[in-house]
Amino acid sequence: MRHNGTWDERQWERIEEEFDEPAREVVRVWHWDMQVPLCHIARSLYVSESTLRRWCKVWDLPTRKRGYVKTRVPGKVQLRARLLGYRSVAQAVSSMRVAGLRWEDIQAKLHCSSSTVSRYMPEDAKGYYNLTDAGREGQRKSALRLNASGQAGKMPSLTLVQPLD
Repeated sequence: MRHNGTWDERQWERIEEEFDEPAREVVRVWHWDMQVPLCHIARSLYVSESTLRRWCKVWDLPTRKRGYVKTRVPGKVQLRARLLGYRSVAQAVSSMRVAGLRWEDIQAKLHCSSSTVSRYMPEDAKGYYNLTDAGREGQRKSALRLNASGQAGKMPSLTLVQPLD
């Protein structure tokens, strides 16, 4: 398809090159055959939803109102994890931690924040990475000592608190 240089036609050409099908057909298959909502299609095609709706009017392609199958578009971190050879971000984070990488190293590899790393850490694997048994025992002793002194009404000033040996 030759275009006269308009933005829409350049985007259609880009989509056609990526999917080896006309842009209208790509949208029709996703929206009608696969029942993907327009907002997800727009995000996948790197255009706004209003632009996609305008294209549907131009193409005389009706849009669905209901009957969608809820899908989750993979995010950037998910795509980076797949490029590194993992099925999911959770698998990438767990494997990297088991391999001995620090959180900062994982963040650098996945180009994400620490909250993303902690969000994708599986619940059953969190115990491996929080504290050692000795660390938990130290926290327990500190909590007992502070609670005992607080109950007696003689809570020490924070400037006087000594670190555990």
